Amino acid sequence: MTLGFTAGDFPVAQSVKAGQQTRWMQEYHTIMKPLQTEARALNEEAQQIGPDKAEMMASFREKAQGFDQRLQKATKTFIKDHPKAVASLFVLYGELKRRISKHEFASLFNGLDQSVRSTTFGKTVGMSMVEDGASTQPVAAPDFAQADPDGKMISLSSFRGKYVLIDFWASWCGPCRQENPNVVAAYNKYKDKNFTIFGVSLDEEKSRWVQAIKQDKLTWTRCLT
Repeated sequence: MTLGFTAGDFPVAQSVKAGQQTRWMQEYHTIMKPLQTEARALNEEAQQIGPDKAEMMASFREKAQGFDQRLQKATKTFIKDHPKAVASLFVLYGELKRRISKHEFASLFNGLDQSVRSTTFGKTVGMSMVEDGASTQPVAAPDFAQADPDGKMISLSSFRGKYVLIDFWASWCGPCRQENPNVVAAYNKYKDKNFTIFGVSLDEEKSRWVQAIKQDKLTWTRCLT
């Protein structure tokens, strides 16, 4: 499958010979770009609604629900159409886990190819479903470990006791790189308040990943899948 991207689609995209997993993630970002634009517009609209504007708030909730339905549909379609994409696993866990029932989550997970479900993260997501069971209580995120730039394995559980943002990104992902200045600003603002970031990259070339870390000034823990 050959995909074409313009500078407008990925503002900082580089000319690389991407692997199939990378191309699938790029395809996902292309599909999601209109929804990302809509989400930003909704966020701006929400900020303009005062607490005494009940009618405007009701109208906004209806718009937000419609957006959530479109987001779910686009995401589920991508996952079903790309069962061998590691991106589908990250999207399933990152975008849908809090939006869909446990039964539907399990169905989508089980529909992924064995090669995806057997990855380190795939195994931990699978274990979390078993541990979660029918409980309605909050559950811990599934633990997983990845290698940092020095080859040291870092686990999510090593941050226990902190507020942790798990940031899935890649050096070739234009929207990710474009958002990095905002992520850096948030990290610098809250890093002394028991907050940290666990960056997990989908890069296939370590050199480009390390270069992007330096360019974007990502000083938190970064790991490579």
